[in-house]
Parts: sequence; structure tokens; C-alpha cells
Amino acid sequence: REIANRYGTVEEKEPSYIPIERLMGANRSPVAPGAKYVFDDWHPVTNSFNARRYTLIFRTPSGGEVRKDIFFELDKGPFLQVDPNAPLAPVNMGGEMTWHFESYFTNTTGAELTLKKLTITDLKGGNKGGKAVIPVERLMNLQMNRVPAGGYFYHDDWHPVADIFDGRIYTYEFAKSTGGTFEYTTTFRLTDQMSAGSMNLPDYSGDNGKNVGPMNHGAGFEVQVAKDVYWVPAASLGKSDLTNAAVYSMLSDTPEVKQQKIDTLYEALQLYRISGFFASDDNIRIQERGINWEHHKPGYYAVLSNNGCCATDSNWLNYILKGDYEEVGFMAYSHTDGSGHIFNYIKSGGWYYFIDLTAHRAADSNCAFETGSMTDYYNSNSILGNIHKAKTPEAYVNYLRGSFGSNAPGLFFLYRAGDCLAVDGIRDGTKTEIVYGLPSDVSVRVVYDNPSDKLTYRFTTPPSNLPDWSKSDRFQFP
Repeated sequence: REIANRYGTVEEKEPSYIPIERLMGANRSPVAPGAKYVFDDWHPVTNSFNARRYTLIFRTPSGGEVRKDIFFELDKGPFLQVDPNAPLAPVNMGGEMTWHFESYFTNTTGAELTLKKLTITDLKGGNKGGKAVIPVERLMNLQMNRVPAGGYFYHDDWHPVADIFDGRIYTYEFAKSTGGTFEYTTTFRLTDQMSAGSMNLPDYSGDNGKNVGPMNHGAGFEVQVAKDVYWVPAASLGKSDLTNAAVYSMLSDTPEVKQQKIDTLYEALQLYRISGFFASDDNIRIQERGINWEHHKPGYYAVLSNNGCCATDSNWLNYILKGDYEEVGFMAYSHTDGSGHIFNYIKSGGWYYFIDLTAHRAADSNCAFETGSMTDYYNSNSILGNIHKAKTPEAYVNYLRGSFGSNAPGLFFLYRAGDCLAVDGIRDGTKTEIVYGLPSDVSVRVVYDNPSDKLTYRFTTPPSNLPDWSKSDRFQFP
């Protein structure tokens, strides 16, 4: 599906392209001749666009495409206005509490403004904490970067609620067509934070079963979904010796004890879901040798803090399953804009198993129920949301790339390490270079490199200026 917004009479040049796997709640069943197809979409009321075009793209049995354009004209009634001095309250998005930051202004400078960068500064207790400087090329949801004189600028940003800040400053730096720069700043105060005691975790203390969420401890299917790629249940890598009640009783154990008690992927997923691991943007950027290194929270502290991003998820599983399989490591990919993602692989019995923990968070899980039914599979986040067994990493990457369509990542890496490697994506005009800090005892396998894109990579000496992760907030488990 494509979505293009209109501002005044001008439609944005680059519509958002959303693969079917990423459409939450979309009907993915085949549409028979003469049958109706229904979809809906929800969007907060904002003062950012006055019309929308949805283009649905269907594939025919012969391999062709059918495109259906749907236009929505919005009325000229009043838009939602937000008091900039009022504290924000979190929004419940699919069961996960999320902050929604919105910045907007009318350009009264008399010159055209071109956005160059955004600086986000976190506040905690009135003090400035972490700061992220984001070039305009990395702003994934930016709807415009040029604001004509008298025009309107809007940008929004979503962030999972976490106990790491109680306020935020968004500073936008623009270049003026008449020379010089213009800065616009929005400061947000938050009504409260997500604290360790406010999670209201479900009480599993009396649950002597082993099924959690979509996981079926008794499942034993193996369904081929692509050449040399099979959908399998978590129990295919070993059953669990722990009831849900037993896992619940170990939530307050130290990371070392949890690592010792957990022996299989299924047990790790029981712990991950029952502990209520939640999302947060916890990467830390530190400039060193001209590289803006992205550092990731190590596995030990991921278990202690019980929150984090995709790299933290991956470090969590890598730590918990250390020594339990032939190999436990990381699969990472990068797009041409420098953005990317990372998840885990496990090698056992000569096969590679791939799992993305971000899809298994209890608050926003979109995994298929482990029935072996392809209807359940396609109604989930089918590829990254489920566990796959593959003959080779290349076979899995071929399957994964196909799900992205024209926006497929251009680089895929496989490696084993104590934790995710520090990384940066350096843009130079239209080119992007992915830089990894590579320790001498770690080797990286380049699984796929698109020869026709403008995305390159290099490995260099790891950064020496590291964050002090011991300052991470510890989650107060029951």
C-alpha cells in the first residue's frame, strides 16, 4: 500500500510504501472475482495535511499488478490544537504506552526554509541528559523539508514510554534562502514516566502451564514458506523444563542466575514475555574519530533494565542463551539511508534459526499462533514476527528481502560477538557507508550486498570511549 499526503494543492513527491507484512490488521486473504475488499486506517487529527491518497497494490495469479487509488478530501473544519505549555500524556497504541511529540509552526521569516537537522535533547529532573543530532536524511517520517514563506511546517515523533526522561527538547535548524539560519524549538513536559512499578505485569504465579501468548509448547510442525526456509515453533529448538509460574518466580533473580536457569529458546521466550520487556530508545551516540558511533546496551544490562530497542533485545537473547547452542549470534541489515535493524540467529544441527524479539514483546506482539496454519501465518508479521529455520543465511535473506519490495535492505551481516557491534551510517551526498567497530576476535559474514545500490561498508577499530551502562535504571520486578 502507498500513502501520499497533500499539503494545500501539492502532493508529497515520495509517498510512504507499506509492505503487506507491515500492515497491522490488514486482510491478507486472496480477493475472489466480484468480492469486496475492505480496509481501514486510523490517524490522529493534525494540522499537517488536507487530503490523502491511498493506493492499494494487488498481485494477480499471473504475477501482474492491479492498483486501486482511493482519494480522501478532508473538510476545512477546526483542527486539533495542542497547548504547548501543557504537559503531555502518553497514548495507548496497540497496548503499548507511547509518547507522541508534535512540532509545528507557520513560516513568518519571509524566506524559504530548508531543514538541515534535528537535535533532540532529553530532560530528566530539570537537567539535560542524552542528545541526538539527526541529519534530515535520517528523519524517517518527515513529511516536508522545504517550507515556503508563509507555509506550514509539521513534524511528529513517537517514542515508547520508558523511565529514561521526563521532558524533551526538539530543535529544528533550517537554512534560509536569503542566507543565514533559523531555529525552531519545542519543549515538552511529560505528565509522568513509565516506572518499574507501573507495568502491572500479569500474575503468572499460579499458571502451571507452558503456553504463553501465541507460543504452543506442544507444537511440532514444520511448514515450508520459501526455498530452503521453514516456519517452525519455538519448541523446535527444545522444550521447556519450566512452568510459567516457575519463570514468574525467577523474575527478581540476577541476570547471572537467569542465564543459568534458561537452557532453550522456548524458556527464553517465556522469560521475555512474562517479564514484560518493553521498548525504549536506549542507544547512545558518542563521536569518536569523526564517526558518530551508535552504542548498544549490553546483554547483562538489558536483563537488568528490562527495556530497550532491537539491539538491546538481541543482546538480551544473546546473553540469556550463551553456551546453550552450537551458535547464538546476530543478523543485521542496513538500508541506503543508513537506517537498519538487528535480530538473532541460532545455529543447531546444521540449520540456522532466525528470531526477532521485537515482535515478541507482550505489549505489541504480532506473531502467529503456533498452529502450522498458513492463514495464521499470513495474518501475522509473517517473516520477522515468526521463527524460521533455513538451510543457509542466504536462503532466509532472499525470503526476507522479498517482503520489502522496492525498499529492500541492501546489506545483510551475520556475526557472533559478546554484544552487538558499535555502528554508524555515514552519508555523503547520495552515498551511504555503514561502518562497524570490529574487535580482533570477531569476524563478520556479509550475507548479501546489493551491487547496484549506493550502499557500502567498512570495518575499523572499535571505539574506545564507551558509555557507562551501569547507570541504567534497574527494573523492579515483582
